[in-house]
Amino acid sequence: LFFLHKQNPISTIQFILSHNKNAATCAASVFVFILLETIIMRQLIALDSVVLKQTAEDAYQFVQEHSALFFNNGGNPQNIIEATKDLHDLIINLPLESDETHYTRYCIPFANRWSKNEYTRLTVNHPFTLLPLALYCVHTGQKDSLLYSAIHKGGKISLLTPLVALIATALYGYDVIPKNLIDTVVNKKRILQLLALLQSHSISINYLTEFFQNEEKLTQKELEERESKLKHIKSKQTGKNKDKDTYTSMTYHVVESWTKLDKAKWKKERKRIREK
Repeated sequence: LFFLHKQNPISTIQFILSHNKNAATCAASVFVFILLETIIMRQLIALDSVVLKQTAEDAYQFVQEHSALFFNNGGNPQNIIEATKDLHDLIINLPLESDETHYTRYCIPFANRWSKNEYTRLTVNHPFTLLPLALYCVHTGQKDSLLYSAIHKGGKISLLTPLVALIATALYGYDVIPKNLIDTVVNKKRILQLLALLQSHSISINYLTEFFQNEEKLTQKELEERESKLKHIKSKQTGKNKDKDTYTSMTYHVVESWTKLDKAKWKKERKRIREK
């Protein structure tokens, strides 16, 4: 959608604000929109500080020029401008070549200005932590292991992985997605068809609108059908202790053995005392 709305700030701003009106999130969204547009239009195959600096400057200029549109669509233009200025200041000196510890120390103060919490790591779900971390992952990571690396850093519920995937696929195409993940995608046929249309630049806004409106229902239907098939497949069970956890079983055995031994010693000691 960002790509199709080139030269259309109204649609871009409406799309962003319809999902989230938080100033830091809006600033990061504008930055990502312009970055994706730059990567696709210039057919970039790598990120560097020059591209990121220019993107930060373009994002700051965008929110200033269209502050009235942000206001008209329910946003707070002053807060969004201030957040975008902070993001700009973060990005222009981003130490992409440094180690992750130094990189984290540089980024954290910018995030803490826009949070009620004091952060110490970049894997928390905040736009001013996840965006720089995603840029760092894409810049320093290996193409064929980017998604696994992002999952390892952020965890399976973090927004880091989809953000890394978004930027990486714009740079490298969807070859960056491991084949085993593509093979297990629910509603795979239609999603791959959408990707093919995007690559050939022959997609219409009506097709995309219909896709996003219907995708959730179609995916849910596919999941229900798959679960229905799987519940009839019995898992293989081996051994008589198939329902017992091995560690629990062993622990119980050890505790039980020592309990019996202690009890025997106690009886022997009690008998000796009585005989006295």
